[in-house]
Amino acid sequence: MPSEPCAANCRANAWCTAEEWPPQDARECRLHLSAEGGLSERAPDAPGAPTVFRYDPMDPAPTLGGCIVSSVIAAGSVDVSGAQERPDVIVFTSPELAQDLDVVGPLKMVLHASTSAVDTDFVVRLSDVFPDGRAIQLQNGILRARYRNLPEAASLLEPGAVYQFEIDMWATANRFRAGHRIRVDIASADFPRFDRNTNTGGLSEVPIVATQTVFHDPDRPSHLVLSVIGEGPKWATTGEAL
Repeated sequence: MPSEPCAANCRANAWCTAEEWPPQDARECRLHLSAEGGLSERAPDAPGAPTVFRYDPMDPAPTLGGCIVSSVIAAGSVDVSGAQERPDVIVFTSPELAQDLDVVGPLKMVLHASTSAVDTDFVVRLSDVFPDGRAIQLQNGILRARYRNLPEAASLLEPGAVYQFEIDMWATANRFRAGHRIRVDIASADFPRFDRNTNTGGLSEVPIVATQTVFHDPDRPSHLVLSVIGEGPKWATTGEAL
């Protein structure tokens, strides 16, 4: 397959090359989580109730695919819409795109959250939502909260305190087609790809249930950081970037 420079006019399903990473033409785009379950370039400008879910280590959100070597779980891109319906998985989805959007480069979630436990995990997944409802997993990342300050020593959490967590979601190169939507979902497990967190910080072998709270208000604007090439997202709802 021939290669071509990585730029806004690069063909989909083609090898693209760049002199540096992320590509020189890439720029940062932030999509903010909203209390209504949306994603928007507009930062929250009014108070809103946080989103809450419970994580039970005895019933963890499952691994459905992705970067995994397994004889049981399919590797690579899979439809994760079923897992996104679980009560312990919270979902944030953009409007439909009015035109194609190229996301090329590193991904990161800046998450403002608290937990009722002294330690827990936060897992974030990016998916491409097709018009037929399929949500195809592209990439994800996980953070064990007590290791949030690496390379410093592990540090347990104060239950109920709000922290800013930065979750590395590695990188991707994907063309979101017009009519598709961008989605992130947040959970506290990706099992069995990653060991379940018992929420005890190693202080006990008996797992406990944790209540997780994700904030998305002006003072605590949780957001997804994408690298985009070209104009950036245009939404079908208005024809303009939100």
